[in-house]
Amino acid sequence: KAILLCDWQAQQWGNKGGNISKARVIPTLVKVPDITPSLLRQNLDIPSSAFVYGFHQGNREDIYSPVSLEAYAQIKNENNYFVIMGGSEQHRQFAEQIDCPNIKFVDFSSSVNDIHDFLGGIDVFAHARNDGEVCSAAIIEALYHGKPVISHPAMNMGHLEQIEGCGKMVYSVKEYAEEMLALEHNSAHYHTLSLAAREKYAAKYS
Repeated sequence: KAILLCDWQAQQWGNKGGNISKARVIPTLVKVPDITPSLLRQNLDIPSSAFVYGFHQGNREDIYSPVSLEAYAQIKNENNYFVIMGGSEQHRQFAEQIDCPNIKFVDFSSSVNDIHDFLGGIDVFAHARNDGEVCSAAIIEALYHGKPVISHPAMNMGHLEQIEGCGKMVYSVKEYAEEMLALEHNSAHYHTLSLAAREKYAAKYS
């Protein structure tokens, strides 16, 4: 047998000569703790009533994508925030360029508890990565917390199947911003995708 992480990767493997009859898809295994109240907003002085977009990512310049921050720059106001855990120096430079105090940064951590405290404090996982994903542990963690996910196309497209039905793949910064606003201002839309995220985690990744 050959173990692949998602259907997209299995298809790529088969297209390059792999024997697809031997392929078995086993998604990335992700350790998750029990969900506890998050301290993220308290630590960053973010009001409990605010709407918070965010993502966590390694401190790597090579995977930097500006798409989600470019979209946030179009919809930023005093009642919404964008928080990045980790990320590259380019993210910080962009935040300075648009002069938005509601973009906040948290130091990178590989601690499971730190990651899940972060995820518990945001409302939407605003994914952006230059090379895309095969089977993203970060997205799986977000689904566990019932966070809708927005993302964009890239070289690797495994994240398309991860967020299908519980998030949205967008094809422009404008469309990204529109989906941000839809999730922020349409509570029925938000709760539908949030519930779908939890259900997808339970069905496919738990």
